[in-house]
Amino acid sequence: REALLDSGEAYFQIVHDAQRPFSVVVAGKRVEDLGTKFLVHAEGEKFTVSLFEGKAAIKASETGRGRELAVLEPGEIATATASRVTVSTKPERALQNEIAWRQNMLVFNNTPLTEVAAELNRYNQRRVIIADPSLARMKLDASIPTNGVEAFARVARNFLGLKVQSNKSEIVISR
Repeated sequence: REALLDSGEAYFQIVHDAQRPFSVVVAGKRVEDLGTKFLVHAEGEKFTVSLFEGKAAIKASETGRGRELAVLEPGEIATATASRVTVSTKPERALQNEIAWRQNMLVFNNTPLTEVAAELNRYNQRRVIIADPSLARMKLDASIPTNGVEAFARVARNFLGLKVQSNKSEIVISR
């Protein structure tokens, strides 16, 4: 019972079986289920694990033989790189927002426009491009459907007062 996550995001809801543990191999490390619901987000050599229920252990080696780097409790988030693992906590509401994509929604709270665009681009072939680097400082609070590139463009134009140019393959947002 093993999954390999090279990139992207996956939500797991696992019934613990001590005789046959379930694990996710990501970025050279192993996330081992201890009876749990958890989200793994992989991006290159970095990954995060958000724990919703139960426990999960992060091991230093993808074989599972390495030392235990962290054991997560519900509400905890582990961020791991090649050299370190840090653990923090998030309120229940913030955790639920992380998996809103399971209902075809993306929830953004004080999120830079460049990150909003990047997240929308994960779900759509039509790309959102933030052309003006100064817009990286502008932040957004919104719930947008996963296929909502047009909705995002309307918010940018109508509420943020930005310039929007679009064609079949992309939406370019600038000042």
